Amino acid sequence: MKRILILLFTFIFLPATVQGSPKLTVVFVVDQLASHYLTKLGSKLNGGIHKFMNQGIVYSEAYHPLGKPNTAAGHVSIATGTVPALHGIVSNSWYEDGKKVVCDTDKHGKKSAEHQQIPTLTEHFLKAHPHNRSYALSYKSRSAIGLAGKNAPAIWFNKKTGKFKSS
Repeated sequence: MKRILILLFTFIFLPATVQGSPKLTVVFVVDQLASHYLTKLGSKLNGGIHKFMNQGIVYSEAYHPLGKPNTAAGHVSIATGTVPALHGIVSNSWYEDGKKVVCDTDKHGKKSAEHQQIPTLTEHFLKAHPHNRSYALSYKSRSAIGLAGKNAPAIWFNKKTGKFKSS
């Protein structure tokens, strides 16, 4: 099983019990970064990542039970808490009825989370607190869209234009 690192960080740090909702939650997903590397490099870290590690909630034993997840399947598994057989994103692309399906593209060729069959944590949070905001930012569209789900903006880098693009 591939171990991944999931860092959750909130700006509310209350001892023992948390009162109310956090003001900010940041979820970092770092592809192929084993949790032991951050422990090993901890003394050399400073700035933002150091603050996240020292003041946030770190789940260093998180993993997905997938043999060799690719970007889309892995990110959607993290975002939904389920496996590809349930959330529907089995790979970055696949064939269905002889036609190629791209994980983050709808039937009209537009970037979309159309193929995701299970709501993401973001979608649950926004449903419970509609006044809150959520954004997923990534270098790849399939990562950002997979983490955001259907109801939150996804932002990714467009290699062709050299600029960030949003859903």
